[in-house]
Amino acid sequence: MELARNEAGAVRAGTRHVKRYPGETWYVDAVGGDNNNSGTHPDSAVQTITQAHTLAANGDTITVKAGTYTEVGLDISKDGIFVDCAEGVILDPATGTVLTVSGDHVKVQGSLTLTPAADTIGCLVSGEGCRLNNTNIIGALMTTGLSVTGDTFDGENIKVTGVKATGWCFSITGEKTGLLHCGAYGAGLANYGFHINGNVGRAYRCFTVGCGTSGYYIATGVTGWTVMSCVSGGGDGRWLDVDAANVWSDFVFADAPTKTLTFDGTGGTSHNLFKVTGTVVITRLYADVATALNADVGSSKLESYDGAAVDITTAVDISSAPINSFIGKFAGLATALGYKPSGTAAMVDWTSEYWTAFTLMAKEGADTFIRLNHANNPTDGALHWHCEWRPLTDDGFVEAV
Repeated sequence: MELARNEAGAVRAGTRHVKRYPGETWYVDAVGGDNNNSGTHPDSAVQTITQAHTLAANGDTITVKAGTYTEVGLDISKDGIFVDCAEGVILDPATGTVLTVSGDHVKVQGSLTLTPAADTIGCLVSGEGCRLNNTNIIGALMTTGLSVTGDTFDGENIKVTGVKATGWCFSITGEKTGLLHCGAYGAGLANYGFHINGNVGRAYRCFTVGCGTSGYYIATGVTGWTVMSCVSGGGDGRWLDVDAANVWSDFVFADAPTKTLTFDGTGGTSHNLFKVTGTVVITRLYADVATALNADVGSSKLESYDGAAVDITTAVDISSAPINSFIGKFAGLATALGYKPSGTAAMVDWTSEYWTAFTLMAKEGADTFIRLNHANNPTDGALHWHCEWRPLTDDGFVEAV
């Protein structure tokens, strides 16, 4: 009986050391490692990922301990390599692309942060069938966060921020790409969130914010993409599917942009609130008084403006409107701007969405705005405007200005 128990214990001890994957495992430690070590055990780890890759063969595993790795020109070029990063691995080279994956069927996973320098690329994946999981790419005016040129790439939980103006957070030219829970932070610059120029793919539960040119851009000639349950947030430019040849399902965009208009004696008697592109339906257009208005505002109305003004409402006097008063378009185009002062409780009768809503078509070749026109040049007060809308044409878009 005792012998049997000892044998069972030996078997259990042995199975604890069975490798998860075939091939050898190589260990990397930025602080305690030495490139003269064998790299075959955590106690004899090498210092750089590049050295571990040199020692590895196709199909091997590289295990990377938490730390900052400054090696330049890191390229996982061997096929089937599995790079397993511990929590707190940072790749921070002084120059060049931070991480290149040129081998096929490479998987990089764990908690990985890439910090590219200005005018560089965070991660370039040119190999086929590769995977990248749980990666933050935090740049300082880099040109591209993640560039995928290889086919059948899958990325999950990848976040990109710090792309330069006119840069791309995600550039996808490979085909059969899958993106899950990926995010692009454009910081309000004229850049792209997801710039897609390769056929067939899916983006599921991804998001963009502050990508001024476009949150999601699918280039001409591209087909076979499904954008599902994704979000285009505030500060994004118009999402665009140039040929309207792809599927957008449960796609959410900033359909109620806001604009705080602060009066300070500058700006004259009119202020642009929202810019309109294409043709849109405006379903609600209203403001709350964020700071009490002076008596010098005078009669005010909403209008569209493309070089010439067209009334959206006629005028009403909103002078001295107290804080939390409600102002907006309550009825038809020939009706005065609605005004409900907060001195007493009030009910706004919208009548119906189809009565208060209206269609606005931007002028071709000219910027078109929704603006507030008022009799005088007010010196104090603030209005917080809201515009609820939906696109009526493919290029329909409304943004705060």
